[in-house]
Amino acid sequence: TSCMPHKKGTTTQYNTLHPFILSGLINIISKTIPTKNKEMSKISSKENVSTYDKEAILDSLRIEALKKCDADVLHYDPANFIQVIFQLKGRNMHLIAMPLLFSLLWGILWCILFQYDDSLRDALEPIEDLVSQLLIPVSFLLVFRLGRAAIRFWDARAAMGRLVEGCRVLSSSAFVQCYMMKGYDDSFDENDIDAVEEDELADLFACWVCVLPVAVKNFLRPIAGEGKLKGSERRCADGQREAEIGSLLDAQDTIQILHSEKTIYAPILVLNQLRHLAYEISFADRRTTQRMEEEGDREHVNNSGGAVYRQLNDEIDALTGAWGAMERINSTPLPFAYVAHLRTFLMIYLALLHVETTAHFGWVSILPLFATSWGLLGIEAASVECERPFRWSSNHLPLGKMCIVVAKNVSQTLDDVKIGIRRRRRQRQQCRKNK
Repeated sequence: TSCMPHKKGTTTQYNTLHPFILSGLINIISKTIPTKNKEMSKISSKENVSTYDKEAILDSLRIEALKKCDADVLHYDPANFIQVIFQLKGRNMHLIAMPLLFSLLWGILWCILFQYDDSLRDALEPIEDLVSQLLIPVSFLLVFRLGRAAIRFWDARAAMGRLVEGCRVLSSSAFVQCYMMKGYDDSFDENDIDAVEEDELADLFACWVCVLPVAVKNFLRPIAGEGKLKGSERRCADGQREAEIGSLLDAQDTIQILHSEKTIYAPILVLNQLRHLAYEISFADRRTTQRMEEEGDREHVNNSGGAVYRQLNDEIDALTGAWGAMERINSTPLPFAYVAHLRTFLMIYLALLHVETTAHFGWVSILPLFATSWGLLGIEAASVECERPFRWSSNHLPLGKMCIVVAKNVSQTLDDVKIGIRRRRRQRQQCRKNK
């Protein structure tokens, strides 16, 4: 059993089981081994992809921890019509359980009253005209409510897609700049200090890009009752969050992202770090340029740092905007006045509908009335479920999967750029030697 959140009523809680101790030891070991691999990777040939970064980005323990974030997300087959009908999970029944039960008991109460008092039945039968008039405004309110919730869900999904897309573009642009500091000139030595600097900058930038979606996920999906967790529950929650970062960052950066007073704004810390690294990447060839100018070799001088920094900074701005869009949706439900008005008139309509229908049809109307109440209340439940789709619910967006997709994209991009550019360097050097 993992230390993952599970539903108990409407509150997310954590299991406090002994396997957490084992997972903690595994996390410590996993953070120690990649550190050694990092030192070994610096010694190894630079034509190979860094083993450290490959393991840090796609570490199996980190990927598994991110998958557990989406343990409650519901996956279904849209082509299977019957299975969807008979599946109760994901219908947000806990929200409408009380009003639905009230409607059922309300109908039963009036059936009992009408059974023993025919005069009361005759007196209340004319309210049918009043009930039909209430249906029109209630219908408009429900349609607008569901429509706005669907739009907000799609906007949230689009913002999540922009975050993934931005990470792809940013990492690709930054990695190419890192490994093109000296272009393809034949004076480039893959084992000199410039090549080492290429690897260090690209690897560090890759790690921080992979941390950004994790920080955004933690910002949008806080642990329910996090301030009240104590002892093993607190350690379990911290261990889960630390496992999601793994060995991407050192201990100090991990603490700053997860445990400092600024944790609530961890995405800002990551974005600021990315801007700092973008500046270093854009102007990292200044020392090389200065040395070339001193040696009189102006042929290979690269003065495009300003343009590169502007491009990288614009892409980071796009990531900031995507996070801001998700924050806006997550922090702003539909106004209270609208929701209160809708729910008030919905319950008035259902109450009058039960009175009018049971007066005409008696006990036989209980089941149809229950189905009608479920249908109308279910629209409100679905709207609440979809208007802020970033939490632990079955219908919410798979933020853990978003982090995994970014990690895989960044890892592949790092591999392609490292191997591709260095292969073309060797090819051009070989061609020039043959000439």
